[in-house]
Formats: sequence, C-alpha cells, structure tokens
Amino acid sequence: MVTLTIKEQLKLEVIQRVMDNQVDISKVAQILGLSDRSIYRLLSRVRIDGVKAVIHGNRGNNHAGKITEEYKQKVKDFAAGKYKGFNDRHMQEKLLEKESIQTNRESLRQILREAGIPAKQKRRGRKYRRYRERKEAVGIMLSR
Repeated sequence: MVTLTIKEQLKLEVIQRVMDNQVDISKVAQILGLSDRSIYRLLSRVRIDGVKAVIHGNRGNNHAGKITEEYKQKVKDFAAGKYKGFNDRHMQEKLLEKESIQTNRESLRQILREAGIPAKQKRRGRKYRRYRERKEAVGIMLSR
C-alpha cells in the first residue's frame, strides 16, 4: 500500500490525464511548475514504476547530518560531569579542543535544553549610575 501526499496525488492525476491525451504536456508543465523535459521523464517513470514514480526517492530515509543518540548521550554526559557549569559556547570550544568532538553551537544548545540542562545565567550586575539632582528652574544649566 502506497500513501501519497496531496502534492503527489495532484502530480499523478495530471500525469494520468497526459497519458489519456486529455491535456497537453506544456500545460501540465506549467501546472506542476516543471519543465517539459521533466514531464517526459516523469511520464516514462510512471509507465515503468506506476504510482511509486511520483514519490520522492528520499522518502523514509534519515538525512546524512542527523545527530545520533549515542552522540547526544556523550554530550549530555560531558555537560553533567566534566563541563558542568560551562556556557554553550565555552562547552563547544572545550569539546573540540579536549575531546575532539566537533559540534554546531545551536545543535549543542538543543541537545542540552532537551536534556533539561538550562543555559548558564549571566552574573553581571547593573551598572551603577549616579543621577544628578534636578535644577530648580527650567533652563538654568543653559546659562553661562
């Protein structure tokens, strides 16, 4: 059983109309936003493979850059142990420098927040500012 998305159903329906000589190929290319050559290639694939031809070839596959669970666990262990209390950027640098683990800062941030490890809070207090007292008359500071 093959399930199709709405976009794939539309594509298959339009290709079926071309196969039944109901619609011109240039019209179909315009509807689907493809070139005439792409429509010919799609037609030949539908004739050979049937419905499966309109499904994207990468459907169901994991992408190459996906972070594995063991990698996530390793990072979480370092964050809870050796690098506890480090902020995200500092931890990223230490993982690369000491552990030879290269990671994107945003990916590291997502892993840590997912694990319930909060961001390190800034400790810097407010700057002290001494405000001058108001003068008793408007424009008194303008006189020379």
